[in-house]
Amino acid sequence: MICNIQSTAGETVLHKFTTENLIGSPTPDGAYPVMNADLFDKANQEMTEELFSEYSIINKFFTRTGNYAVFHSSTGMLVDHLEKNSGKKPTSIKFPVQIQVKGSVDRALSFLQSFDEGRLNDGVLNRELPINISDSVRGALQELANAGHKAMVVGGAVRDALLGKDPKDIDIEVYNMSYQDLEAFLSKFGKTNVVGKAFGIIKFTDSNGGEYDFSIPRRESKIGVGHKAFNVEFDPTMTPKEAASRRDFSWNGLAYDVLNGQIHDYFGGIKDLKENVLRHTSEQFSEDPLRILRAMQFQARMGLDIDPGTNELMSRMVADGALDELPKERVAEEWMKWATKAIYPSKIFDFLLNIGLSSKLPFIGDLKGVQQEAEWHPEGDVETHTGLVLNEAARIADREGLTGDDRAVLIFSALAHDFAKPATTEINIVRGTPRITSRGHEEAGGPMAEEFLKSIGIKQSIIDRVVPLVVNHLAHVSIATIKGESSKVRATKKLAVRLKDSNIAELLNLIEADASGRHPLPKGLPMSGVELRDLAAKIGVSKAVEKPLIQGRYLIESGMSQGIELGNILKAAAAAQENGDFSTLEEGKQWIYDNFGVGTLVKLTPGTRTVQDDFSETFTREVPVTDFSIKFPDGAYATGHIDGSTANISGIGAPSTGVGTEVKRGTKTYERVIKELALRGVTDIKVALQSKDSSFVLSKLVNEGILTNPRGLTGPSFDERFTTFTIADTPGVITSPDLPALIPDPGFESKCN
Repeated sequence: MICNIQSTAGETVLHKFTTENLIGSPTPDGAYPVMNADLFDKANQEMTEELFSEYSIINKFFTRTGNYAVFHSSTGMLVDHLEKNSGKKPTSIKFPVQIQVKGSVDRALSFLQSFDEGRLNDGVLNRELPINISDSVRGALQELANAGHKAMVVGGAVRDALLGKDPKDIDIEVYNMSYQDLEAFLSKFGKTNVVGKAFGIIKFTDSNGGEYDFSIPRRESKIGVGHKAFNVEFDPTMTPKEAASRRDFSWNGLAYDVLNGQIHDYFGGIKDLKENVLRHTSEQFSEDPLRILRAMQFQARMGLDIDPGTNELMSRMVADGALDELPKERVAEEWMKWATKAIYPSKIFDFLLNIGLSSKLPFIGDLKGVQQEAEWHPEGDVETHTGLVLNEAARIADREGLTGDDRAVLIFSALAHDFAKPATTEINIVRGTPRITSRGHEEAGGPMAEEFLKSIGIKQSIIDRVVPLVVNHLAHVSIATIKGESSKVRATKKLAVRLKDSNIAELLNLIEADASGRHPLPKGLPMSGVELRDLAAKIGVSKAVEKPLIQGRYLIESGMSQGIELGNILKAAAAAQENGDFSTLEEGKQWIYDNFGVGTLVKLTPGTRTVQDDFSETFTREVPVTDFSIKFPDGAYATGHIDGSTANISGIGAPSTGVGTEVKRGTKTYERVIKELALRGVTDIKVALQSKDSSFVLSKLVNEGILTNPRGLTGPSFDERFTTFTIADTPGVITSPDLPALIPDPGFESKCN
C-alpha cells in the first residue's frame, strides 16, 4: 500500500489527498475512491517543487517495477497512467472514479517494505510468489522431489515476481540429475525439445501449451578471447548456491521453491532490489564480458545504482579489452534491449564514463563538455542535452505506444541527433557578444550515426530509418520560414522523400524530444513542429511517406549499370515526381522510358525457321533466325523473329493499362517496338495486317516519317496481309558478346528433306 512508502513526499501526498477529502479509505481490493475528480485533478497538478527531490525516489522505485501509473513524476500518480492507457492528456480527460494501486505496484511494495535482511533465515525467506506454474509441471516437480531431486525456479522469473510483474519466461533448474535422465523424465509429462542441449537446457511444453526452460547446473570456463570462447561442463552435483554464483547479478541469483514457498537469497538479491542496486554475484562475472552490456541496459531499464565493487570489476574488464572481441550480433542484442526497454536511457552516459567505455565508442565520449548557446540550451553541454532528449524520447515512445524497432529508431536517433556538434561547434563574436553555433551539424551527423550504429551491430533496416531523422531533425525550422502555402507543401513533400525509410510522424517525435530536452523552457512540440505536423497531415505525407517511386533496382533490372548516369536518372525521376509529372509506379516507368529510353525487357535467342524452297514443294530447309520478345513496364509487348536485318513481327499488344483510345495506345506501342528493334540493327520490319486498327496505326507511322518505303502493297489502303517497311534513321548494327548474331552465318548449311 502507498502508506508503506517511507519518504516525506509519499506521506505528504497521501496526507494531502485524504485530509482534503480528495480520496477515501482504500477498499479491500486496494483501490482508493476519488471523492471529487475536479478537485483531485487540481491538487494533483499543484504538487509543489519542494517535494520533487524526495518524490524522485518514489519515481525511481515505481518505474523500475514497470508500472508508470503511480508516482512517476512530480505532477502526480495519474498523469502518466492516463497518458499510457488512453493516449490523452490529463487536461482533456476526467480522472477515473478511483485510484487503482493494487496490482503489481502494491504487490511489490507490500512485499519489499515488509521485511529487512534480518528476517532472512540462513538466506531463506518463506513467502509465496505469484509465479504461474501449471498443475502438470507442479506434479512433475513433486515427483522429482519424491525421488530426491531438488528443482527450483531461478533467475528473472523470481526477480520479476518480487517486483510485481508477471513472469513471462520461467526457468527451472534441476539438481543432482543428469541431462539424459531429465529429458527422459520430462517426456512423460509433455513435449521436450533439446535445441539447447549444448548449454544443458531442455525446452518443455506442457499439455496446455505452457512453455518452460528446464536446465541442469553448468560450469563455464573462459578458454580464449570474446563471448564464444568458453568451455561448458555440466555438473549435476553442483549445489543451488554454487549454481547461483555463476549468474550475473544478485537478484538474478535468487531461487524459488514452488513446492514449499521458499525464496533462496544467496547473495543479498532482495536487499539489492529494495535498495535499487545492481551488484554482481561473484568474480565469475568476469568470465562473460557481455555482462557489462547487460549491466548497461538493466540500469537504464530499472533506474539502478551500480555497486562500487561491480563498477570497479567492469572497469578492469574494459581496460583489459574484454569487450573487443564480442560478436556484433550479441552486442547489438543488448543495445536493442536498452533502446526498446529503457525508462532512463540517459543513464548510459554516466555508466559508459564510469567504466571507461565511452572513449571506445565512436562519438559518444565527445559529447561531454561541448558548449551550447545558453539562450537555446540553458541545460548545459551537449551530453546533458542529449540525456534529457533521450528521457523525453522514452516518455514519448510510451505515450505513442512505440515498441520494438519503432521505439529503437526513436531512441537511437535521439542519442545520435547531435553527434556532429563537437566537430561543428564554433564561438564567434556577433556585435560584441560571443555566440556559440553548430552550423550543419544535422547534415554532418548522418554519417556519424550510421558509423556508430554499425559499430554496435544494429541491423541496416533500423540504420536506414535513423540516419534521415538525424539529418533532418531541424527541417521544421527551415520549412517554417518559407512563404506561401504551395511552397511549403512542396518543401514538406520533399522532406517526406528525403526521409526515405522513415516518415514525418517519426521525425516529429524526435523534434518534440529535442525541443523538450532542456529546462526550464516549456516542453512539447515547438510551433514550427506543430505547423509541419498539421501540413503533413493535410497533404497526406505524415506516415504514407512519399518515397521515390523509381528505385535503382528497377533501372538495373532494365539493363543499366550502377554509376553516375543511373544516379542522375534517379535524381531526375525524384524531381519529376515531386513536381507532379507522375504519381504512380506505372506512370513513373513510362516517364523513364519517354525521357531516357530505359525500361524495356528485350530477349534475343538463337533459333531456326523452316522455309520452303522455290524449286520444289517437297523440299524445305531450316534457316537461322533470332527469336525476340520485347516487354514494356506498362504491359505492352511484341514477339517475332529477326531474319537478317528484317524483324518479322508475329505478335504485338498495347498496354494493359493507360488512357486514350486503343489506336493511340497501339501507335505508341509500335513506336517503342520500332525503337528497340532499330537499336539492335534491324532496318526493316515485316508486319501482319490483322485489323483495320493495325492498318491505321501503320499508316499513321508512315505519315509521321517513322516508317518509310512500304512494300508489298497494291494500293494505299493496305489491303495486303503482309507488308514490309523500312525504319527511318536506323542506327548501325549493334554487336555485343552477350547477344546472338543478328545476321545469318554465311557458312550455314541448308538441311533438306
